[in-house]
Amino acid sequence: MTDLGGGGSNVAKIIVGLVAVLIGCGGFGGAYYIDGVNLDAKALEEVEATVATVAIATKSDQAGKTVFHPSYSFDFEFKGQTMLVENIVAADGFATQAEAHAFTAKFTEGAKKQIFVDPEHPTRVVLTREEYPSSYMYIAGALGLVFVIIGLGFLFS
Repeated sequence: MTDLGGGGSNVAKIIVGLVAVLIGCGGFGGAYYIDGVNLDAKALEEVEATVATVAIATKSDQAGKTVFHPSYSFDFEFKGQTMLVENIVAADGFATQAEAHAFTAKFTEGAKKQIFVDPEHPTRVVLTREEYPSSYMYIAGALGLVFVIIGLGFLFS
């Protein structure tokens, strides 16, 4: 048998250090992602639109069950152009037609709604402009930093 001379514990320290650094980098990546989502949301422009159509499409999911997907279209003016945009909402859909109808009840044809338009691609619209609280970005970044410091401590001790 060969005596490793404590080399096994060094390998474990290196592995723990590398894993901690990788987790820390994931925290930095999470902070970067949150910041990017918030910048994208802030770039959207609020526009008043008219609900043109409301419908419910039926599709089958992977298990073969029928899923009900509300869909709607909007007419609106954006930078001097009249736009008609159709969207599918509730990507997961609804299990019953009643649930889908309840969702579409707030979208009556001819009603005015506020929507948010991507100025770079005016055919991309959303109904809500959602941002993550800035604290999420700081928490993700701080946790990332803590894990990187711990990992470096293991690697260089």
